[in-house]
Amino acid sequence: MNRLKDKVAIVTGSTSGIGIAIAQLYAAEGAIVTVCGRRAEKGEAVAQEIREAGGRAVYHYMDLMDPESIEKLMKDTAEKYGRIDILVNNAANASPKDGTVEEVTLEQWNEVFDSNLRGTFVAVKAALPFMKEHGGSIIM
Repeated sequence: MNRLKDKVAIVTGSTSGIGIAIAQLYAAEGAIVTVCGRRAEKGEAVAQEIREAGGRAVYHYMDLMDPESIEKLMKDTAEKYGRIDILVNNAANASPKDGTVEEVTLEQWNEVFDSNLRGTFVAVKAALPFMKEHGGSIIM
């Protein structure tokens, strides 16, 4: 193992679902993982589980609908570890949650685009300055 030894990885949306599995796998491969999402209690628990399994992880609040929280996540991670090597854009609103196309409001549809497209764009844009010097990988 150790394919990601000492790489600094941010996994957005890693407080649930596949994001947890990605964070756990990266940590098992030797990465220093920043678990992030809106649910602090869940994020802290995921980071703790990774540490208990012998990995390195911290939790950081992030909301894809809030560009300032995304920028703070990137800045804080880079300041703490000196760089960002991997950004996994996992967080997303999969779909409007209230029914068929006829039932979904324009506001609900816009929330999906704001999180899935704009939020991902902001995350990439915010991470790039911390990846330029050493390179890195952005996973969409």
